[in-house]
Amino acid sequence: MAGALSVFDAAPGVELAPTYSARARTSAGTLAGDDFRRIARECLEAVRQASAAGPVDAVYLSLHGAMASSDEADPE
Repeated sequence: MAGALSVFDAAPGVELAPTYSARARTSAGTLAGDDFRRIARECLEAVRQASAAGPVDAVYLSLHGAMASSDEADPE
């Protein structure tokens, strides 16, 4: 994350609008479908709220790569 933030900081014209963060403290196995849908819904709503202040040109997701949901085999 720090590397990405330093790249964004050095890029002219990039304005960051932090919106959403979700994490697990330990490896918890497969994420329940309802929980995955809640996280996805909350993340999308945060982007919608950020776009109220002006257009959102991109969204950066810092994903671990090992997530699995009971309803979605590859949610990332």
